[in-house]
Amino acid sequence: MVVIVSHAWTLDADAHADAYVAKSDAFTAFLARHPGFRGRQLVRDQADPCHFINLRYFEHRSNYEELIHWDGYRERIMDLATHVEHRDPKRLFLDVVLDAMTPASTL
Repeated sequence: MVVIVSHAWTLDADAHADAYVAKSDAFTAFLARHPGFRGRQLVRDQADPCHFINLRYFEHRSNYEELIHWDGYRERIMDLATHVEHRDPKRLFLDVVLDAMTPASTL
């Protein structure tokens, strides 16, 4: 499994951040239709509440690379972009080498 990591900084920590989270949540249904999609997380920086980190999990990197060419993907990304600063959209492609998301107390 791979995780694609990207960063976004919203225009403010209030209305734009709330809209970004809501639209990101709605985007998940679109992602879930793609073969190889395994889940996602959106995390927020405690020191900078305008900073969000997107973690998207796919079976293979090629699954993500196919997804970005699907009809509707670009429009959804552009809609999210209305709430963020325009910075370097660098993405990291990482291999998942340990998957221990279940809390130890429930094992």
